[in-house]
Amino acid sequence: MDSLRTALIKAFINEEGELRSGWRVAAFVACFLVLNLLIGGMVSVAGVFFPSVRNVIGPAAQVESPERALVQFGLKSAVNLSSAILATLICANRLEHRTFGSVGFKLHRGWLRLCVAGSLLGAGAVALAVAAEAAIGSAAFVPQHHSAGQLLSSFIGIFIVFGIAAAFEELLFRGFAFQALVHNAGPAPAIIIMSVLFGLGHLGNPNPTVISTANTILAGVWLSVGYLVTRSLWFSTALHYSWNLAMVYVFGLPVSGISTFDTFGLLAGQDRPPVMVSGGDYGPEGGIAATVVLLLSTLLTWKSGWFKVSADMAESIKHGRPEPPYISIVNPE
Repeated sequence: MDSLRTALIKAFINEEGELRSGWRVAAFVACFLVLNLLIGGMVSVAGVFFPSVRNVIGPAAQVESPERALVQFGLKSAVNLSSAILATLICANRLEHRTFGSVGFKLHRGWLRLCVAGSLLGAGAVALAVAAEAAIGSAAFVPQHHSAGQLLSSFIGIFIVFGIAAAFEELLFRGFAFQALVHNAGPAPAIIIMSVLFGLGHLGNPNPTVISTANTILAGVWLSVGYLVTRSLWFSTALHYSWNLAMVYVFGLPVSGISTFDTFGLLAGQDRPPVMVSGGDYGPEGGIAATVVLLLSTLLTWKSGWFKVSADMAESIKHGRPEPPYISIVNPE
C-alpha cells in the first residue's frame, strides 16, 4: 500500500515538492480555458443589454468596416489576455509560489529599454524581409492617401490592439506553461514543444501553407529565445507586436494571412511571383525571405550579447531547485 502511495505521489509531485511540469502545464491550460469561457460569456451577456457591445461582438460577416473589425479583434484579444493574466496569476501563485511579475511582466531594471530595443528589432526584421522581396521584384508598393488625423488614429488603434494580441500570445506560449517546461525539462524541449504549438495555432488563419507554418514555428523559436536571454516578456512582446504593426501599418501587407487591416497602411503592398519568396496571400510570413530574416534575427538575439537578464528578474524567477545554467541562456547582470 505504501509503495502504491509513493508511486502515485511520484507521478504527480517532483523532487522539488511541486506538481510535475506536465501537470502544471495542464492545470494552466484548463484554468485558461475555463476563465476564457467565463469572461467571454460575460461579454456575450453584456451584448444582450447593450447594442453597442452586440454590434462589436457580432459575427465577422456583420463587420462593416476595417475600423469595426479592428475593434472586434481588439475585444477578442482583450478577453483572451484577461483570461491568460488570471490563469497565470492563479497558477504562478498556487503552483510555484511566485508572483505574476516573475513570469515576465515585472517592471524590472531595464524593462523599458528592452521594449524599445524589441520594437526596433521586430520592425527592422520585417523591413529587411520586405526589402529583400522588393529587391527581386516579388513585392511592389504604392502610397495610400490618408490625412494626418487618419494616420495618427490608425497607428494608435493598431498599436493598442496588436499590443494586446501580442501580450496574450506571449503569455500563452512563452509564459507560465513554457517556463514550467524550461525549469524542469530544459530549454530545448520547451522551445520545440511550444514553438510547434505556436505554428499549429496559426493553421486556422486564412491561406496557410507549409512555408507559413514553418516560419511561424521559427518565429516561435525566435520569441522563445528572446524571452530566455532576458527573462522578460516585455522584450518578446515588443518583438511580436512590432513585427505585426510594421507589416500592416508601414507596408500594408497581410499579417499571418489576415488582410482586413491593409487599408490602414502608409503604403499599399502587392505580392508578385515568385510566391515562394513573397508569401502570396498569407503575406511575408509565408515566404522564404521571412525564413532567412527569422533565422538571422534568432541568431542575433541569442548570440549578440546585446540582451541580458537583469539581476532582479533572475532573482524573481527562482522556485524549487536552483535554475541550471543551461546553454548560457541565463546571464544575470
